[in-house]
Amino acid sequence: MKKRFLVMIGFALLALTCKTTEDPAEFESSNLPGMIYDGDNSPCEQVRIRAFKIQGGDEEALFSVETDINGRFTLPGLDRGDYRIVAEKEGYESLESFFSYASRMEVLYLKMYSQDQLLVLAADSLDQGRYDKALSFLVRSAEVDGGNPRHLYTYAVYSYHSGEFEKALESLEKIPAAGFDSPWVYLLMGDIYQYKLDNPLKALEALRQFSFRVDDGEVKSRIKELENL
Repeated sequence: MKKRFLVMIGFALLALTCKTTEDPAEFESSNLPGMIYDGDNSPCEQVRIRAFKIQGGDEEALFSVETDINGRFTLPGLDRGDYRIVAEKEGYESLESFFSYASRMEVLYLKMYSQDQLLVLAADSLDQGRYDKALSFLVRSAEVDGGNPRHLYTYAVYSYHSGEFEKALESLEKIPAAGFDSPWVYLLMGDIYQYKLDNPLKALEALRQFSFRVDDGEVKSRIKELENL
């Protein structure tokens, strides 16, 4: 009985050894797990992921899956080969990724940015005087929603610092026209008209709009100064 017990243990250990030494690159098809994080490194849920198989110059649409509350997803039954995936979520920039699936041990880690996160990066770059970098984030933000009021205002600030004052005004004027009311829009318009374009009447109009919304002593002094011209 003892000998038989030892033989059974030996068979079990042999089976375990064979299993753990199996080559992960040797497979016909397997599930590929992955995770998507946002720009703050938080899990990104409810992201729709579309998968495509690439063969030569052709592409075959396979399926779509969605990330769970922890940003996890699984691409089921993938053969060895080349693939493209497209990840999409409302309010986020679309993400496209190409990869070659060659090992069952692989895990996909992806990152996608929301428009709010792109605009924070653009504003930080403007504060640092990195205008080319700010523009690159603004271009990406525009692809998500170019009519977003925060995008329009941040782009106006960029245009102001770039010396493109007419473009700044064009962006600013779209914000109240779209039904969004912000005093800072009128303040920046007032600054442009008063200090950059030498248009005291337009500056007075914009600063009055700001003053209706915010009680600011400095702006009131500017209004009096313009009224006395």
